Amino acid sequence: KVMTTNVFGVFNVQKTFTNHMIKNGIKGSIVNSSSKAATNCPPNMCAYAASKGAVLSFSQVAAKDLAP
Repeated sequence: KVMTTNVFGVFNVQKTFTNHMIKNGIKGSIVNSSSKAATNCPPNMCAYAASKGAVLSFSQVAAKDLAP
């Protein structure tokens, strides 16, 4: 459930907004929120830390892919 909410939620929202922005010629930024847990994993929070790490990686790659 944590992965579904934190990873696929961010992916689906960004996909929707990115398609809308490109289709309508809108320039701007999309900001995703992650957590320090993405790089500094707290104990007993494996799924949360993994999901935030996925959001961080996805955001970095998307920024490069979508850059002008």
